[in-house]
Amino acid sequence: MTGSIAQTRCKTIGVLGTTPTRTYGIYDAAFAQAGLRAVYPDAASQGEIMDIILRVKGGTSNTPLEYASVRLSEQLYEVASRPWSEEIDGLLLACTEIPVIVPTETWVSNKGAAPKLFSSTDLLALSVIAAAKAEVHY
Repeated sequence: MTGSIAQTRCKTIGVLGTTPTRTYGIYDAAFAQAGLRAVYPDAASQGEIMDIILRVKGGTSNTPLEYASVRLSEQLYEVASRPWSEEIDGLLLACTEIPVIVPTETWVSNKGAAPKLFSSTDLLALSVIAAAKAEVHY
């Protein structure tokens, strides 16, 4: 996954994921080895991200799915637009619940150019497919 990100021009990657991902710096070593820098949300923003992830996991009561997804995406966008992300040029959606509510092709930044979005789910799936193809011998 890190290799795919490193192949882009992005070097400073915001990481939207669970609190343990932030606490333990899950991506730090792999990113550093690839010449990338991971940037994590501040504690208050991280708390809001966890709340959003938990709401995606559990759904929202009596709220149509389409409306709930749009609302959660708007909330996540607001959190991702805060000062902690000012230096990033890429944003890793590092939890399987986040790409469910973030339209990765159309999310636009109000700060001008939006950071490039990377879905850890998509990158992992592509890596697995590439590895499987490499293992197949005809």
